[in-house]
Amino acid sequence: MLKNAKGSLSEEDCRLILKQLVKGLRDLFDYDLVHRDIKLANILLHFNIPDQLKISGDRYITQDDFLTMDQKDKLNFLKMVDLQSVNFQVKIADFGFSKFLDTKSQRSDTMCGTPLYMAPQLVEDIKYTYKADIWSLGVIFFELLTGSHPFNGRNLEQLGKNLNQGEYALEVVHKPSVECLRIITGCLQYDEDERSNIIDISNSEYFTERYAPREIPNSFFVNRKGSNTLRNSSADIYQRKSSLNQNNNGKYKMILNSKDSWLLRRLEMSMTTLTPSPKFSEIQQVERKQQNNFKTLQINTSSPNEFNCELAPQLITPFQKIKSPKIENFVLTEGQILEASQYLIARDNEFTKITSSKVLMEDYFSFQ
Repeated sequence: MLKNAKGSLSEEDCRLILKQLVKGLRDLFDYDLVHRDIKLANILLHFNIPDQLKISGDRYITQDDFLTMDQKDKLNFLKMVDLQSVNFQVKIADFGFSKFLDTKSQRSDTMCGTPLYMAPQLVEDIKYTYKADIWSLGVIFFELLTGSHPFNGRNLEQLGKNLNQGEYALEVVHKPSVECLRIITGCLQYDEDERSNIIDISNSEYFTERYAPREIPNSFFVNRKGSNTLRNSSADIYQRKSSLNQNNNGKYKMILNSKDSWLLRRLEMSMTTLTPSPKFSEIQQVERKQQNNFKTLQINTSSPNEFNCELAPQLITPFQKIKSPKIENFVLTEGQILEASQYLIARDNEFTKITSSKVLMEDYFSFQ
């Protein structure tokens, strides 16, 4: 809902959310637990507000008001809320697909999760480690920052092709910091061995109080020819083209590749050569304030908004206690089917033997 309200967040607001989310994932790692369905819908923001929270002029909002808000009022509140001025907690929800690992290096082969957040190994049916959650973390960071997903597809096959190609575009209104780009590219590495680990991410200066952003030089991204072998590709030598140019709509666009670790290496090296820029930090703060400068919030709390889950149209599957929303109840654009759906094929039980492939696709993917 926060993404729907704001579209995209400033880097500083993203950092505040990611700081707590990373801490939660570090705790899961310490308990040898892989979540396997990390996505925005499973990331909850709990606002710890006082008895009354001033929202504008002489208007206040109470905790009880949150219970009576309808969808529109909640969106209006989230449009106006300044994450740096309120006390909130990030909570990870829905552990239905989670699994305890015997060791931190153990690989799993159960294909599960929500496709647009799934690591390439899950989509391609390859064994994976806890780093599947790291990929999902990168997708969430990317989505909060841009309002879109790095990799899309109308179905699993198309998504798999896009993931295998590796190329994605990061398009933002304001130039990101070196640290921001390093976290995203580190999480979105196709190869698990190249992908960042949760210990290094959680220990990053990016999530500390002393953090000061480093500005990416305009000359940072250059064309480079290299001898790199692309996985599942006949091309041994390819031209890597990355740019940090403002396009016609005033946004910075960067063409990145999840199969090329060169950029990640250079970003890591730049952390020791580039110094924090006070001017760049001031620019980011001004941009954040401009992004959070919304109109007066109007809250209607005259009547409670009641929701009865029993009245929600649902499709009962052949499995007890498993329900899937009917696809016709949603207005879907490209990619939203994959974003909204969950997928599970568990080889270690009789799941695939008691139903047809048609039911699996329709009920669990909701494809058309």
